[in-house]
Amino acid sequence: MRSSGAGTRPRSTVRVELRQHAGVPARPAVTEGDTVTRARLIELGSIAAGYQVCDAMLKAADVELVLARSICSGKYMVMVRGEVGAVRAAVASGNTAGSFSVIDCFTIANLHESIFPAISGTAKVEKLDALGILESSSVASLIEGADAAAKAADVRLIEGRLAMALGGKAFVTLTGDVAAVESAVAAAQAIGQKGLLVNKVVILPVRSPPPRRVPVFEPVFRHDCLSPKTGVVNGQKQSGPESEL
Repeated sequence: MRSSGAGTRPRSTVRVELRQHAGVPARPAVTEGDTVTRARLIELGSIAAGYQVCDAMLKAADVELVLARSICSGKYMVMVRGEVGAVRAAVASGNTAGSFSVIDCFTIANLHESIFPAISGTAKVEKLDALGILESSSVASLIEGADAAAKAADVRLIEGRLAMALGGKAFVTLTGDVAAVESAVAAAQAIGQKGLLVNKVVILPVRSPPPRRVPVFEPVFRHDCLSPKTGVVNGQKQSGPESEL
């Protein structure tokens, strides 16, 4: 049971003392100018280096760990977010710890709100229009491109798949009207600039054809065949050689 009262120290003070006792340097203070939230992702070619980078970033600054996991094929990704000053300090520490293992990375100010629902599989899209697909050989560049696309046009992100069971590649799908999807896909130029773009596609929506008028057929019973015995066609006696059969 936690104690309360005037003698209770603030939790932040206790955390700082614990970090100092463990030999961890104090985290930089956040100034008034550091009000913008930034997200940082580092993608590494070594799982061991991924653990090392994650540890270094969290010890260097007061940042929130968004995700840290191994991905195909044998890579590791670490993503943190926080105020500008804190993320800047975490970035410096992470890059030093990762050194040659870093494959790709990004730092984005105010990551678009639709990114996390898309990559977590919780995005809800009620209407599908034109479809845009961005495919990258890097997770970091894919998220960077998806953020640029979502900010550039009125589109909705549907799904983002990050390297799992994809041979290390990543892709995101988005929808909107044709012009918006084309603008969004074109805005994701960061992937191409890094040389990590696998493909980008815009698929036009399938329009339902107008309903066709279905003709109504009335059954007509006819006997247009010649009876070989009676020589009668449609109830009429035929003359000629056929009628004599």
